[in-house]
Amino acid sequence: TLIITTKRRNLLSVDEIINCLKNGNGPKSSSEFLNELTYRVTSRMEEVIGELEDRTDFLEENLIDSDDSKFRSELLAIRRETIILRRYLFPQKEAISKLYHDKVTWLNEYEKIELRETNDQVIRYIEELDTIRDKVSLIQEELSNKLSEQMNKKMYVLSIISVIFLPLTFLTGLLGINVEGIPGSENEMAFFIFVMILLGIVTFQLVLFKKKKWI
Repeated sequence: TLIITTKRRNLLSVDEIINCLKNGNGPKSSSEFLNELTYRVTSRMEEVIGELEDRTDFLEENLIDSDDSKFRSELLAIRRETIILRRYLFPQKEAISKLYHDKVTWLNEYEKIELRETNDQVIRYIEELDTIRDKVSLIQEELSNKLSEQMNKKMYVLSIISVIFLPLTFLTGLLGINVEGIPGSENEMAFFIFVMILLGIVTFQLVLFKKKKWI
C-alpha cells in the first residue's frame, strides 16, 4: 500500500504513525492508516479542551475578586483558542461523517464503526467547545455588568458631590464679586458668619439626602 500525504505543518500524530511503521507496528492497510490517523488526531484534543474548560471554570469562580485587565485578556485568549479549535474540528467531523456514510469499498463495516466512534468523539468535543464559548460569553456579560455597576457608583458619588457644592459655589461666586453693597462687608465677623452659613447648608443637604435615602 502506498500512502501519499501533504501537510502545511508537522503533526505529532503523523510522526507517531511513521515511527510505528518503521518499527513494524504500524497500520497494514489504507483503511487502518485512516482510522489510526483520525483516532490519534482526535484523541489529542481531549487534553487541550479539558484545559480550556478548567481555565474557564477558574475565571467563572473568581469573577468578583479578579483583576479586570488580566481577566479580560484571559477571556479573549480562551475565546480565540475555542474558535480556532472549533474551526479545526468541524471540517474534520464532516469529512469523517462522509467517509462512514458513503459506500467506500476499501472500508469494511468494522472500520466504519471505528470511524463513527471517532466522529462521535469529535462531535462531543465540538459540543464542549460550544459550552465553553457560551460560558465565556456569560462571563463577559457579567464582567460588563460589573464594570457598569462600578461606573454607576462612581458617577453617583460625583453627582452627590456636585449637588452639595452647587449652592456653595453659587453663594461664594455671588459674594465674591468686587462691587459695593455686599451684605456684611463692614462687619468683622462677616467671614466667620458666612462660613457657618455654608456649613449649615451642607449639613442640611446631608440630612436631606439621608432622609431621602440618596446616600
